[in-house]
Amino acid sequence: MKKGVLICFVGIDGSGKTTLAKYLVDEIQSRGGSASYVYGRYQPFLLRPVIFVGKLLFFRRKDRFNDYSGFAQTKKNAAASHGGLSRLYQRLLLAEYYLQLVWRMSLPLALSKRTIVSDRYIIDTVVTDLAVDFNYLPDEIHALIRRLHARFPKPDILVLIDLPEEIAMQRKTDTPSVDYLRERRGLYLLEAKGVGARIIDGSLPLDEIKRQVRQLVEVRQP
Repeated sequence: MKKGVLICFVGIDGSGKTTLAKYLVDEIQSRGGSASYVYGRYQPFLLRPVIFVGKLLFFRRKDRFNDYSGFAQTKKNAAASHGGLSRLYQRLLLAEYYLQLVWRMSLPLALSKRTIVSDRYIIDTVVTDLAVDFNYLPDEIHALIRRLHARFPKPDILVLIDLPEEIAMQRKTDTPSVDYLRERRGLYLLEAKGVGARIIDGSLPLDEIKRQVRQLVEVRQP
């Protein structure tokens, strides 16, 4: 049973999630509360060799920075033409992500009354790592997010930081293309509304965004 409080910031790359998550942790601690920062999106560890081999087999001559459209289409074509391998990869990714969520979220929230502020969470993994690359239908996206929320801690407060793709692109040097962001932004908006996320305009001045975050979040002490 969850004892602690889970607050999550989600959104496309460059929206300011990390900055706001760390700011909120500092804000809670400055008020005498107990809070910790956690990165909540899937991170490949066990799957790194699989990803490396996949790049050699399918993307050796593709550069997602110089030709994102070609890279993305190659990825989708590979997923469609190698259905068995694609499904296996997705299952392995989710299995590894389950372990990460248990370690980062479920156990800390069950064992302590502290607040965990998560930089990215389930919706980021589903939208960014699975839905676009593997051509998920809207119903498949909804179903997977619901399934993960049923198995793992549901956020007490979920905040989507939304902003135009062009602004987000200017903020991140490691984002391959504005099309990469555009493909994902619409899904973020659709899914965030479906799970009742609070939406903040990430193009506002940072001080104003921080003010809105303080208003949205009830700072809780253990």
